[in-house]
Amino acid sequence: MVRILAQALFLAAFVALVIIGKVQFWIALFLLGVAVSMLWGRLYCGWACPMHAAMRGIAWLKRKLGIKGARTPAFVKKPAVRIALVIVFVGSFVFLMVSGRQIPVLLILLGLSALVTIVFNESMWHRYLCPQGAILSVTARVSKNGLHIDQSCIGCGACARLCPAEAIVKSERYTVQTHECIRCGKCEAACTAKAIQKGGRT
Repeated sequence: MVRILAQALFLAAFVALVIIGKVQFWIALFLLGVAVSMLWGRLYCGWACPMHAAMRGIAWLKRKLGIKGARTPAFVKKPAVRIALVIVFVGSFVFLMVSGRQIPVLLILLGLSALVTIVFNESMWHRYLCPQGAILSVTARVSKNGLHIDQSCIGCGACARLCPAEAIVKSERYTVQTHECIRCGKCEAACTAKAIQKGGRT
């Protein structure tokens, strides 16, 4: 409930900044999120990102209506796609700073994330397409504070099925990829064995 409230407040703040034309303050918040990610992972994604807040609402509505999203196309999973989107994202802001033009990059991303979630599953955006998430997944690699799955795991896979970022993978056992985890808490809530704990990294 606390996280839902935080997301609602941050989404309201984002909308307010868009209305008054001060979106640059949100960029400052994202950069703060980048710094925080080096200590506590992608908290920005799970708690503050307006795209995630909107996508969560869409995903909830799809579940209520029994609508299943299309599978993520194979080409989207190629690392080159993610790298290209980051280059475009960063390059667009450099261009805007140099040229002084006003292009609503963040609003465009918000619209794209909503569209992707309507057609596909939200994991496609979180894991493969979001340029902000891609940046945070790099800086979060140095974080030593995240979630880990201990030996009490019964291997049911509920956490992996519910993870909106496909951050839980299985080799010999299920593990959390700290740098991809958006700290949304869905896996913890789904784990009947209470095997998912805070404070470690796999």
